[in-house]
Amino acid sequence: MHTTKAHAPASTGAIAQQRSRVLRAIKGHTKGHEITAPDIARACGIDEANWTTCTNTRNVIRSLVEEGYPICANSRGHYMPRNEEELEEYIENLYSRADSIHRRIFAIIRHHLEV
Repeated sequence: MHTTKAHAPASTGAIAQQRSRVLRAIKGHTKGHEITAPDIARACGIDEANWTTCTNTRNVIRSLVEEGYPICANSRGHYMPRNEEELEEYIENLYSRADSIHRRIFAIIRHHLEV
């Protein structure tokens, strides 16, 4: 019989430390000097099952953004905006990407799902 070892949930203190390490890693990077998710994971000691997607690291970043930290990202990695203008530019980029995704969804529905 094969048994799997259950992983103990991380303690609240360990999670807070991990979030703090990730935030420190990103705070040192600005637009033009981004840090990739794999580099964040390695710098912070985050174990990743898949180093291409870095799901654990991205989940930590997402939680920091949801908490109110203005962490931005582009195709080169993550960064902190230097000023409000950079943050507004990033927000506009997010709106544009969301609009493109919605148009694609509607096109697929219109052409392939309507009877």
